[in-house]
Amino acid sequence: LTIPCGRGKPTIECVGMASGEIVKLKEFISTLKRVPKLIVFDIDYTLWPLHVDTYVDPPFKSDGKDGATDVYGYHVKLFPDVRDIIANIEGCGIPIAAASSTTEPKASRELQKVLGIYDKFTFSEIYPRSKYSHFDNLKRKSQVEYNNMIFFDDERRNISDIKTLGVTCVHITDSVNGLDWTTFKAGLTAFANNN
Repeated sequence: LTIPCGRGKPTIECVGMASGEIVKLKEFISTLKRVPKLIVFDIDYTLWPLHVDTYVDPPFKSDGKDGATDVYGYHVKLFPDVRDIIANIEGCGIPIAAASSTTEPKASRELQKVLGIYDKFTFSEIYPRSKYSHFDNLKRKSQVEYNNMIFFDDERRNISDIKTLGVTCVHITDSVNGLDWTTFKAGLTAFANNN
């Protein structure tokens, strides 16, 4: 569902479900009028199902499959569609950025490395500051204007703040599946329809 709000940029409200039928990104974006020049993800409850500064403690180690465990054996995996979405974005050559206000940036980076996504981010703004700071730095480093960015986050206040910059924002509301194909494609469609 697209809900228009704030300076003509939509916020997407999608309660997604892990998709068994995945349309590969290259095929999908070929149907769009325009695509973002930078895709930005929050991390906690967007890419994985926890706050890294609250629920887990480093060091982390691989579980030998696609997850990780913390020092106490707590198991962490990315949300079901995240790895495939990131691989497809990479395959299209669109830069990816992380923007997280975690109070444990070192732990977040370590967990990203163990889960194999750390090196997927062209730009990374992970520190306990406002999303405005993150996006100011992303714009400066990437040389991408706000209206050519899309941002996925689970926190409504971040969505409300960043949409005022002209960024297309997508609110992740599903704490079971996080970022999924349905929500991701809805976001790209909304971005394409923006002027």
